Amino acid sequence: MRELVLNHVTLLAPDANTTKGWLGDVARGIASLTHQRVAQNTLRMCRDMTEIWCRPDLSLLDACLSLRPHDRDGYLFLMGLAQKAPITRDLGRDESDRLLACENLHPSGADGEPLLLCAITDGIAVGFPSSPEWDRDQLHVEFEQLLADGEVEHAEEHIDNLTRAVHAEPISRRNGERLRAGATAVEVWERRREAFPGLLFGPEVEGHFKQHARLLPLILRKLGQLDESARNWEEGPAPRWRTDITPESERVRKTPRLSNARLFESERGGRKLFYWHARAADGFRIHFRFESGTRIVEVGYVGPHLPLK
Repeated sequence: MRELVLNHVTLLAPDANTTKGWLGDVARGIASLTHQRVAQNTLRMCRDMTEIWCRPDLSLLDACLSLRPHDRDGYLFLMGLAQKAPITRDLGRDESDRLLACENLHPSGADGEPLLLCAITDGIAVGFPSSPEWDRDQLHVEFEQLLADGEVEHAEEHIDNLTRAVHAEPISRRNGERLRAGATAVEVWERRREAFPGLLFGPEVEGHFKQHARLLPLILRKLGQLDESARNWEEGPAPRWRTDITPESERVRKTPRLSNARLFESERGGRKLFYWHARAADGFRIHFRFESGTRIVEVGYVGPHLPLK
């Protein structure tokens, strides 16, 4: 999972109430990323919270404490984050050397170390939407890097940036798309929690991925649509599906032999019925189930069309 890096230059708020509002919103966004296993429950910072200022009279720690009376969940979550300060603490030797060899060009400013670190380690920058420059889910970073042979190389990277809770969704979506791109069946199964944070997978699906590896790109695209539906399920008896899905007919449900063919192992134990399906390719289906009470969407079968007669 990826690391969160505090972009402290963004933490300039016009007043205390705005600070609390922004901080609570950012806490919800970070919580979403950690819950979906996109990011670690750790925050890298240039200095300790007591030495980072949101206002001349308000440290970052004081701002977190100010959440306690009216946003206890946000307060508890932020205070529960593991903190790494200074920002290079516990970095690997290669990453430390790369960081020292880089000079920030854009966004301009002498204090660009957090963004450089994100660019070279695939970190996620977090901060406040204190200007239009920071109020976006992705930033463009330019820097120069001194190579081992003494040459200077110009580099550009797009890094994920979270300054509002709504930024968590596009960051999570891009993270899943990247993990799935070019992955083998084994890699997809091993990283399914990160690639599809909104889905559960029955244990039989591992074999299905391997058995139908030639169709893996089509399967992953369809699973990505189901995952997006599951992650955005906020209310109602079912998600707002991002793809065409179909339930089995009443005849199939009432015919024991056909119904039993839709029984598969659940990640949570036991065999369950997977009556809903999505088309991944001609004659090829993904069978899944969902629970309105728990908002679980679980895939149980990936393979050829199951019998209808």
